[in-house]
Amino acid sequence: MSFDTRNTRLAAALICLGCKASGSRIERLPSQTPDKPYDEVCFLLFDEGEAYDKAWRKMDEWSRLNPRHPFTYMHKVSAARDWILTRVVHGHHNEGIELGSDVVAVTSLSMACCFVAHGYYLLKLDKTQRLFYFPAETQAEIKEYESPRPDGSYEWMKFYLLEFDSLNRGIRDGNLTCQLKQQPVTCRNAEATVS
Repeated sequence: MSFDTRNTRLAAALICLGCKASGSRIERLPSQTPDKPYDEVCFLLFDEGEAYDKAWRKMDEWSRLNPRHPFTYMHKVSAARDWILTRVVHGHHNEGIELGSDVVAVTSLSMACCFVAHGYYLLKLDKTQRLFYFPAETQAEIKEYESPRPDGSYEWMKFYLLEFDSLNRGIRDGNLTCQLKQQPVTCRNAEATVS
């Protein structure tokens, strides 16, 4: 059974879970301005993509039933990434607050996304130095992030962020269609399945 999606976030999660991407197609879609249509990538996937698509759309409910499933971890880090980019990097989240001395600074957007997905509060982003500041208790998580447990939440979150970045780079570079047709993308399968 085949499944296709225009949701790059979902496509990255499905590829991480082992769904095979058989290719992609570029669809010409109308825009607000009729003389400037835009291209949108549609990923062609197989396996249980449709069930995961429904779960992605109702993630609050699904994640309560499957709190330790890799798909839940990937959705959480996807939401954290979106929040950081819109509210922090391109927004004004806590810009004016003064930080104490008991904070942890990280430079990696990926690490910051994973910490937020795990429920740690992002105190502030110093945009000039590109430092994300977290409470001191986050220090213990750095080791887990850098050397994640096999099949643990950090491993899946990092794996997802890398795959999502790879898909976005392919879209931006305009060569995703060629890449997916030449070399089908496959990753490992998750143990649990979606119903």
